[in-house]
Amino acid sequence: MYKYPNEGGIYILTIFISHAARDRELAEQLKMEIHAELGLSDNEVFLSSYERAIQKQDWKAEVEDALFHATILIPLITPCSAKSIWVGVEYGHFWAQNSVRNDGKQRFVFPLHIPKVSIPSPLDRDTSVSVMSETALVPYFEKLCSSLGVTGRRKLNPKAIVEKANRIHLLTGEEAKWQMEGKLYLNIATTVEDKQIVIDWMIEMDILQGINLHWNKHLNKLNFQEANLFRANLGGCELKNARFWGANLEEAILGSAQLQGADFSHAVLTGTRFGGAVNLDENTILPDQKRYRD
Repeated sequence: MYKYPNEGGIYILTIFISHAARDRELAEQLKMEIHAELGLSDNEVFLSSYERAIQKQDWKAEVEDALFHATILIPLITPCSAKSIWVGVEYGHFWAQNSVRNDGKQRFVFPLHIPKVSIPSPLDRDTSVSVMSETALVPYFEKLCSSLGVTGRRKLNPKAIVEKANRIHLLTGEEAKWQMEGKLYLNIATTVEDKQIVIDWMIEMDILQGINLHWNKHLNKLNFQEANLFRANLGGCELKNARFWGANLEEAILGSAQLQGADFSHAVLTGTRFGGAVNLDENTILPDQKRYRD
C-alpha cells in the first residue's frame, strides 16, 4: 500500500474502481462493501467518477496519480463502460505505470462484469467475476483480502451489490421489443427447424437474457449453444435433448423442467436454480461432460 498526497494530508491509496459515470450507484455500493469487509478508510478507495476530482481543473492529473499509486484496479464492466474509452484508458495507464514505479510491489487487476456484456480486450485477459452473483462475490472479496494481506471482517453484504447491479438494464428498450417478438414467433413456429431459426436469431442478437419461457412445452431438441440465458426462466419447460453447450445459465430457473438427454457441456450454472422436480436421466450431460448419475 502506498502513501498518496491529498488535500487533507496523507492517506494510503489501495483500490481504484474504474467505472462509467452512469454506473456510479453500483460503484459506490461496491466501495461501501470494500470498506466494510476490508476495513479500508474512505480515502483508500478511489472512484473514477469521484466528484472532487471531476470538479477540479486538474481532475485528469488526479486520476492518473490515483492509478499510479493504487495496488488494485477494479474495472467495472457494464453495457455503459464497455462502450466507454475511459475504462480501457485507465486499465492501460494502470499497467503502463509498472515500468516507472520501479518499487517491486505487485499489483492486481480484478474485473467485475454484468454477465450480458462481452468483456473487451485487453480486459478479457484477466479473470472476471459476475457482479450479479452473490456466490461469486464472496470468493472475489476473499481474493481482495488475500492480495492486500488483510483479514476479512465478515461484514460483506453481497446481496446489496447484486441489488444495485440489478438496476442496470440488461436489455435496451429496443432489445426488449425484439425479445417479445422472438417469443411470439417461437410460439407460432410449429417445427423444430422453424423454432431453431428463431432461437439462432435471438442468440445472435443477445436477447435471451432474462427471458420468461415458463412452462413452454415445445422446446425439445433445440440448440442453445453459447446462448446468454442469464436469469432466464425455463421452469417447467420441455427441453428434452436440448443442447446448452457453453451456454451462460447463471441464475437461470430450471425447476420442474424436462431435461432428459439435455447437454450442458461447458455450460455456466453458477446460481442456477434447479428447485422442484427436475427430470434428469442417464443421458443428461453435465458441465464437466459427465453423464448424470455417473
